[in-house]
Amino acid sequence: MFCYVILFNDFSSNKHPNDKIYYIIEHPEKQINIEKIELVNLPPPPPFYSFYNFILLDTTKIFYHSKYIDYTGDCLTDHTTPVVIDLIPENLIEIKIDSLKRFLDKTIATKQTSSAMNYITISSPSDTIKNRAFTIITEYKNQKKFHLNIRNWTEEEQYVLDAKMSNKPYHPDSVKWKNSFYP
Repeated sequence: MFCYVILFNDFSSNKHPNDKIYYIIEHPEKQINIEKIELVNLPPPPPFYSFYNFILLDTTKIFYHSKYIDYTGDCLTDHTTPVVIDLIPENLIEIKIDSLKRFLDKTIATKQTSSAMNYITISSPSDTIKNRAFTIITEYKNQKKFHLNIRNWTEEEQYVLDAKMSNKPYHPDSVKWKNSFYP
């Protein structure tokens, strides 16, 4: 009788350290059965943008903007469609990972004066966030008792960031938008 020993190598240890997944963006169902919802107990929808907006690009790049339009009190607004915030490349600030904590301490108000100031928004071009900044921002959010809104980036953020990174002019009127915006 022969005994075979099969050895399996765990190749996961050979992965690059930046391959760590920090968050996967969940997409809610598009179809909601209104009969099953108790309208009285619905929480208000999170704002699409907040006073503090971070775009986490790939595994290392972090951009910040504070462009915000308050439309949370408008009952007629479609909260699943972003509003145009007239973002321009100059509004985007690149932050290095080593200075992110210091940036958060310096930039984000510790005393919130409105509900929008209680939110930090993180957007990403991918459903899978592999940027270490995610952990730093969420730890900060937990310490300061903020709410976190995590979503895919908007077309406006995409085109503006593309223009900034490629150092090209940005003309929003010439962009052929795939998705519509709330007016």
